[in-house]
Amino acid sequence: MTQALDYLRTLAQDPDSVDYRELLGSFIGELTAAEAGKDSSLSFIPSYLAPSSDTKKQSRVAAVDAGGTNLRIAVLEASEGGVPGIVSVSKYAMPGRDKPLSSEEFFDTLAELIDTDAPCIPDVGVSFAYKGVITPEGDYIIEGMCKEVTVSGIEGKSLVGGLNAAFERRGSSPRRIRTVNDTAACLMGCVPSRRLFGCGSAVGMVLGTGFNICFRKDISLDDDIAPDIIVTESGFFDRIPRGKVDLELDEKSAIPGDHIAEKMISGRYLSEIFNMVMDRAVSDGITADRGRADDSGYLDMLLRTRGEGDFARDTAYYIVKRSAMIAAVCVAASVIYSMREGGSDAVIAVEGSTVLRMCGFMDIFREMLDSILTKERGIRWEIMSGADSVLTGTAGAALM
Repeated sequence: MTQALDYLRTLAQDPDSVDYRELLGSFIGELTAAEAGKDSSLSFIPSYLAPSSDTKKQSRVAAVDAGGTNLRIAVLEASEGGVPGIVSVSKYAMPGRDKPLSSEEFFDTLAELIDTDAPCIPDVGVSFAYKGVITPEGDYIIEGMCKEVTVSGIEGKSLVGGLNAAFERRGSSPRRIRTVNDTAACLMGCVPSRRLFGCGSAVGMVLGTGFNICFRKDISLDDDIAPDIIVTESGFFDRIPRGKVDLELDEKSAIPGDHIAEKMISGRYLSEIFNMVMDRAVSDGITADRGRADDSGYLDMLLRTRGEGDFARDTAYYIVKRSAMIAAVCVAASVIYSMREGGSDAVIAVEGSTVLRMCGFMDIFREMLDSILTKERGIRWEIMSGADSVLTGTAGAALM
């Protein structure tokens, strides 16, 4: 046992004490309740999408990726039977990140950037990484914005209506806008249509600044059974046992009692957890290391440059390990829950800086999936990640 692990156990932050079977059952139970319309920390949100690799015609389409930290606006070329190809991409700070905005200012800023980077393109797909409800017509009713972004008066607003009103204020023509959750876009952009529809289970996870999971499931729509992509809003999952630091972080956050899972495992919060543990360790005389993490990249640096036995490095490792273990359990639960009858294989699409770039994360994530899915249930699984999958999936949604 390392000194860091011994100390983390005193704070109830030990990743090895996570009862993954209990956590697995809790996630599945919350999904079951959400689908039945009962109280749950998870959601069961239809995307009203039937993904297909075929597009109706060759055309240019704009894709907007409104993420937790950054905004990307791309122009893509879509051709019949092909995956949309990126022509250009521009990246900005997400409006409302650097300074608070009103909802009208937010939409005006977004419309101006779309006009600049994708002028005169009528079809626009918008991937939106904030809680809301997608309507059967493809609109997005925003329930709120958080993470690093502050926009007042946005609750209950129509994303399509707000954007098109902003275009009109600018003297631009309204666009044909289709909205999609970023996690659903990731799944569509990573997995070929034939595989998405043919496998036993298809799950998408975005774990970067925030955390969310979606999965393909056959559901009843208009008196018919059709495949759709269900968004769970897994960042709100609140059945994870928390330690002292988790409780303190939640209490002092801008949204106490909210986004419980996200505060424990996403890149937005890993550095805060690390800093709080290190501050306590210094105060308790455990270490003299006063290293501070400005963001999760500091943890990645520690894991790449320092050896085992270094208190700061080991603390970073166990914090990342807990994140990877919890994420894997939530994904495995989604695979099990959405598996078609008789199915035995799964494709898992992943996107986000934490899962893809954090040192050691993917090894722990894979090991946990292997234990739960393969060794215990005989499920074959494959992880897929496409370059700019959110953009290509968003473009595909825009052409539906």
